[in-house]
Amino acid sequence: MADCRCVQVFMFCVFIQIFLLCVAQDTHMKNVAQNKPCGTSSLYSTSNNCSAALNGNTNTIYQENPPNCIHTAELDTSPFWWVDLGEKVIITMITIYGRTDFIERMRCVNVSVDGVVIERFTDVSGWTNDKYTIPVLRGGRVVNITKDCDSMGLTINICEVQVWECVDGYYGTDCSQTCGKCDKNYVCNKTSGWCTSCQTGFNSPLCNECANGWYGTNCSQTCGNCRSNSVCDKTTGWCTSCQTGFNIPHCKECVDGRYGADCSKICGNCIIASDCDKTTGRCTSCKTGFSLPNCTDCENGWYGNNCAEKCGHCVGGSSTCDKINGSCPSCDGAFKPPLCKDNCEKGYYGHNCGETCGHCTGGNSTCDNINGSCPSCDGAFQPPLCKDNLSSEPPMTTLSTTSSVKTTATEYPSFSSTVGMSCDNDKETVSVAGPVAGAAVGSGVFFFIIGVVVGWWLRKSRSQQPSANDSSPYEIPMMGDTGTSRSTLRPDDKVDTTHDYTNIGYTINVYDALKAPDDNNTTPYTSLDFHTDVHR
Repeated sequence: MADCRCVQVFMFCVFIQIFLLCVAQDTHMKNVAQNKPCGTSSLYSTSNNCSAALNGNTNTIYQENPPNCIHTAELDTSPFWWVDLGEKVIITMITIYGRTDFIERMRCVNVSVDGVVIERFTDVSGWTNDKYTIPVLRGGRVVNITKDCDSMGLTINICEVQVWECVDGYYGTDCSQTCGKCDKNYVCNKTSGWCTSCQTGFNSPLCNECANGWYGTNCSQTCGNCRSNSVCDKTTGWCTSCQTGFNIPHCKECVDGRYGADCSKICGNCIIASDCDKTTGRCTSCKTGFSLPNCTDCENGWYGNNCAEKCGHCVGGSSTCDKINGSCPSCDGAFKPPLCKDNCEKGYYGHNCGETCGHCTGGNSTCDNINGSCPSCDGAFQPPLCKDNLSSEPPMTTLSTTSSVKTTATEYPSFSSTVGMSCDNDKETVSVAGPVAGAAVGSGVFFFIIGVVVGWWLRKSRSQQPSANDSSPYEIPMMGDTGTSRSTLRPDDKVDTTHDYTNIGYTINVYDALKAPDDNNTTPYTSLDFHTDVHR
C-alpha cells in the first residue's frame, strides 16, 4: 500500500513538471495560424471548410456536427491544404493533430513552408497521442500540406494545425531562451537569438554577455586598469594585476602616494602618504619645510631638493631666499653672499662682507668681521679701523715771532683747510683748523691793542716834554732801555744823520704807522718788528 502511494506521488510530481513546462512554453510562444486564411483541394461530404483545422480545437476524434477536422475527398488524387500567416514570421515549430484511429493516413504526407519541405512522414512511428511536432526555426508565410501516396487512401485527414512563433524577447526551438540586451530594445532573432546591435557594455551578437572592459549584472560598470590591457572578470570586475599606480583588485583607485586620472602623478611630501587626495593630490599636512596644499614647494625660509635647508640672513627676511639654491638678493649684515649664512672671511667685514680690514696688529685677519675694528693698529695707523696713517698728515701751520701777522681771515689760507684725521666709514673728522685759526686771530688782535696803547702813550709823553730853555729845540727826548732820557738833535743841526740804534733795545714804529697810514687805506694789518737780539 505504501509503495503504491509512493508511485502516485512520483507520478503527480512528473505531471506537475510537465504542466509547468507546457505553461512556460505557452507563455513564450503564440500560435500565429489560428483563424488565418486557408485553402484545400477538396472536401469530404461531411467535412467542414478548411478552417476546421485552425479553430483551436485540438480534439482528435472526428465530429461531423460541427465538424472539427478537415477531410479531403476520397477521389482527390492530389490533395493539399494550406494556411497563409499573413506575413513572414520566424516559425519555431509546427504541431499537427491527426485523427484518432486514422494516424496511418499521415504516411506520405509532406509539410512545407514557402515551398520548402520541412517534414515528410514515411511512417507514423514518431506520433504520440495522435500528435506530432515539427521543429522549424526558419522564416516563412505559407504552410502547405500535401500527400503523394495511397495510405489508407489518398485522403488528408487532419484535426488541427498550429504554427508557433516565440513571443518577443524569447528565442529557440521551444522559445525557452531569453533574448539579450539588443540595442534600442529591438527584438532578437527568434531562431538564433541574435541582435542587430547591443546595448552599451554587452557583447554581440547575442548581447547576453558583457563585452571586454565591462562587468556587472547589467554590464554597466567598466573594468579598471588591468595590466597589459587584460580583461577583468565580467562578473566581479577584478583584475589579476594592475597597471602602475593603481590598486588591486579593481585597479580603479590610485595606490597611496599617487593621484590623478591615470594615477601617474606622485603626491608631495605629506606627513602620511594616505593623506594625499587621490584626485587633486592635496595633503592635509606637510613634512617640515614644505608648504600646503600639495607639499611640493618649499615653505618660506626653506630651500633645497627636500626643502631641508634653512635660508640664511637675507635682506627682507628669510622668505626672500631662492627656494632651489637658497641664494639671497643681498645679505642682512656682515654675512657672506650668496647664502648669507657664514660670517665674513678673515680680512673682510661689513655689509655683504664688502669692506677690507685695515692695518691691524697681527694682520688684517684680526679685525672684527662686523664693524672692522682692530684690537690695535700696526704702525702709525689710527684706531679703530687702522686705515689712516698719522705720519702722512700735512704739517700744522706755526706762527713765527718774525712774521707779519695779518688781521683778516683772507690772509690765513692755511687756517681755512681742515687739519686733522678722518676714519673710514665712521665718518668722524677730528680737525685742528678751528683752534689754529682762533689762535692766529687772537694773537693779531692782541698785538694790535698793544700797538695802540704804546702809540697813545708816546703822544702823551711828547706833550709833557720841557720847553726849549731846558733842551735844544732840535732834540727829541727818548727813553732808553735804562730809563734815562737822551736828547736827539734836530734836523737843522749839522751832524751825522746816520743814527746808531744798536744800543736801543727796541725800535718801535707803531706811532708813525698809526699816524700816517696808506692813502688808499688798503693796508689790512700793522707791522710789528721785534728784534730779540739787543746790543748793549
